[in-house]
Amino acid sequence: MKRYAVSLVLFGVLGASAWAPAPPSPVHAVDQQSTGITTPDFVEGCPVGAERAQVFTAGRTGVLDQVSLVATRDPGNRPTLQVNIYTVADNRPTANLIGGGSYNGPGSADNQTFTDIPLSAPASVTQGQQYVLVFTAPSPCTGGRWEIWGNFASVDTYDRGFALYHYWNPYWETYDPFFMDFAFKTWVI
Repeated sequence: MKRYAVSLVLFGVLGASAWAPAPPSPVHAVDQQSTGITTPDFVEGCPVGAERAQVFTAGRTGVLDQVSLVATRDPGNRPTLQVNIYTVADNRPTANLIGGGSYNGPGSADNQTFTDIPLSAPASVTQGQQYVLVFTAPSPCTGGRWEIWGNFASVDTYDRGFALYHYWNPYWETYDPFFMDFAFKTWVI
């Protein structure tokens, strides 16, 4: 009888742990977003090296593995759109690249549709920390460009960050007024 009771106890302990359901997998969901869309600004690799950026504040800790943008492109020559994620200091991108990816697809169907850009190098983000999405169209010079759409009106659609731009110089500048934002979504697991 004791041998039978010990077997049942062992089966109950070992069997239950072997049959326990797996913990739920992380959910791939939008963390931060700005959806106000009124006007585009361009990104091109040459001849002027125009880059654009959007500062955002992570709403949760996890892995940022996708960015969605309203990004249209010129017909004809089609440069690759590069999206890199950097840390922020003094409201500007640092040299600390933490993730990124590139996209060479068709772009948004219109100026209201988001295009999903999976990141080949996902970025670890921490809730409450600021980061910056930097949009570039690296060389070679193909003559084409991307237009990144956003809210360039008088309403702040995203109060946890802001848009930046620069051309051929290394100095990032804010738009006037300060609260201009690109339309974006960050996806965090």
